[in-house]
Amino acid sequence: MSNLVLSSNNIPTPRTIVLNSLKDANAKIKHLEFPLVVKPLKLAHGKGVVTNIKNKRNLKKYARKIMDQYGHCLLYTSDAADELDGVDL
Repeated sequence: MSNLVLSSNNIPTPRTIVLNSLKDANAKIKHLEFPLVVKPLKLAHGKGVVTNIKNKRNLKKYARKIMDQYGHCLLYTSDAADELDGVDL
């Protein structure tokens, strides 16, 4: 929800991808650049968030842990951080 509010006001937001399975992850991460962030779909307040994932092996490791415990997970790209360089919010 907050991504919609931010992006509708021209504030860069990370691309968000829902991962339903590791097979799904393999298909969706082919063209992504690292580092990435992965978190459980249904948790809030920073619970279960893993940041600064720098390679596919670690992404699969943490995504598997989250999916085993919580089901689906979200994957965030770091591209919005590049767009924010020097921008006052």
